[in-house]
This record gives sequence, structure tokens and C-alpha cells, in this order.
Amino acid sequence: MKCSKCGAENNEGTRFCGDCGKELETRLIEREKGMMKGCISCGRKIEWDAKFCKFCGHAYGGGATGAPKSDTSSARGQSRTCVGCGRTIDWDANVCQYCGYDFRDSGGAKKGKTAFAGGIILVIAASVGLVGSFINGFAGYYWYSFSQASGLLGMILFPLSIVGGAFAIIRKYWIVSLILSIPAVIAGILLIIGYYFGIFFGPPALVMGIIGLVLIAVSSKQFKH
Repeated sequence: MKCSKCGAENNEGTRFCGDCGKELETRLIEREKGMMKGCISCGRKIEWDAKFCKFCGHAYGGGATGAPKSDTSSARGQSRTCVGCGRTIDWDANVCQYCGYDFRDSGGAKKGKTAFAGGIILVIAASVGLVGSFINGFAGYYWYSFSQASGLLGMILFPLSIVGGAFAIIRKYWIVSLILSIPAVIAGILLIIGYYFGIFFGPPALVMGIIGLVLIAVSSKQFKH
């Protein structure tokens, strides 16, 4: 590989020029199934199509880089499922080479608790709101018509968020879970505006619904899409 600054020739897979020290432009090399390559950051062997080094986290954007190794054997042993993308990876990998999930942060799989907590909170919020919706829907007529309307709408919207919370608990279909968490927030606002018993059930449903929505929104990497 020729350095673009001084023109010196360097071995394939090297990151910096041996003469002038300039960082080299990595060349795209045709991928070959079953081949291994050396990480240009830490030098350890990783899969040829890996997007991230599973040991140091170095990102390989725009295709595979680095020099292939003639030895195609890889470490044998136990494997585990990445909590970020659901694909099988080596048991001792620090970073998932497919989605980049970093197991060094907060104990790896423990990070999945964010999505789980968001789902639980969302289900509780929707359940509380659903109780208030039933009261407003069936008894709100004696207060004023919007109380009843807010209750009837809540009986439609809150169950949707219960489904969204269930998806978050099992960490599947992030975008669906995120979208279905929004109705709980909308229905909570409607309960508060509808007054009557909604004034007691609306605020907790709204607050917990927002918390659940935020937790689910920031935990996309914990879902199996």
C-alpha cells in the first residue's frame, strides 16, 4: 500500500506509514467467505465481514479492510447471542462485530434492562389509564360529554400501549414498540382534559407513559429487530 503523502510502500493492513507516520487510506479488498483478517487497530484475528472488531471495537466502515490471514481457523468454544441484534457471536467478544453492541458498558447484557424497564412502566401506565378510561367512558356521561369521549378514546388507545410495552419487555420490534407507546401519552392528556375521574388517573398515566416512551426510545440496540 502506497502512502499518499510520501509515496513509500507499506505492507497491507498497516494503519500508519512507516516512513512519515501519516495514517494510510485503507484499501477495499474483495471479501472471501471463511477468510479471517487482522484488526488494523489491535492486530487480533476477526471475521472477514465483521463491521467491528470484537476485541477493541474498531469500526470498519464502507467495507472490509485489513489484510487477510492465510490461517482460516478461528477460536473454537462457546458462543452467545448478542442482545443488540440477536446474532451468534464468540462468548468472549467485547463488541458484537455485526451491530457494534458493546458488552463492556454496564455489564453487557444488563443493558437490556433499560428496554425491559421501559416496557414494564409503559404497561403500568396504560393499565392505570385504562381504569380511568372505563370510569369516564361509562360514568362520564353524567359529568359532561367530553369526559365520556376521553374515556372511550382511552379504551382504544391504552390497550395499544400495553401491546407496545409487551414488545419492549421481550425486546422485539423496537419501532413498533416505540410507535405503540405514543397512544398512552395522548390518552393520558385526554383523560386530564376530560376531568371527572380522569383527573386522578390521567396524571400518573401521562407521567409514566412519557418515562416508558423515553426508555424505549433510547434502547433501540437492545431490541431484536
